[in-house]
Amino acid sequence: TLLKVPKSSKYIIGEPRPEPMYINVIEAFDPTKAFPNPYLKKEDREEEGIYWRLFTNESVDTEEELLDLLNCYQQRWRIETYFKYLKSDGFDIENICLRDGGAIRKMILMAISASDKILRLREAGLNQDNETSALTIFTKKEVDFLETIFVEHLDGEKRSPYNSNPFNSKSMAWAYWVIASLGGFDGIVKKIKHAASIKKVEKGLERFYIMYDTAKMLGQIT
Repeated sequence: TLLKVPKSSKYIIGEPRPEPMYINVIEAFDPTKAFPNPYLKKEDREEEGIYWRLFTNESVDTEEELLDLLNCYQQRWRIETYFKYLKSDGFDIENICLRDGGAIRKMILMAISASDKILRLREAGLNQDNETSALTIFTKKEVDFLETIFVEHLDGEKRSPYNSNPFNSKSMAWAYWVIASLGGFDGIVKKIKHAASIKKVEKGLERFYIMYDTAKMLGQIT
């Protein structure tokens, strides 16, 4: 597709008119990403995939180039989600009520660390990641405490198959299930890519660290 600057467009006087640019259009559909159509009535909604239409000035002559560009867009979308959660949809770091620069930096660093952990947990739930170890974001003591919570507080070994944790023990997806359950997740894992809301993961992680720190103070964790 040849992209031209419309004659009616404004541009800097004295500067040369921008040259036409060839744009490639990529269309992709991912049926595994399930989101309901918000324009349908609730009773008529069905799980749908994501349809992407991407515009790029990069060459798309091979399947490898196509997949590379789709992967770049996927990574970019992760970054957008991350910053959205740091700002308006989560920690709201733009409205921190602190004046000291050092305190603000510390608060932002803590928010960045927590956001990274929350989003990686939810992504593990969406992707049902049974391979990656929970040790990638938790310490060994934290993972062991997650297992204690799973058994003693969530009745993990007594639940029915309908709402039990179906993931490999101590995997990222398993840790996501435990954390999300602490935040109010019902424990039901669908076959399609589905995960508890970010808010439930956030609430669960906060509750987990309250329980973990309390256990440390009581000498139950050494």
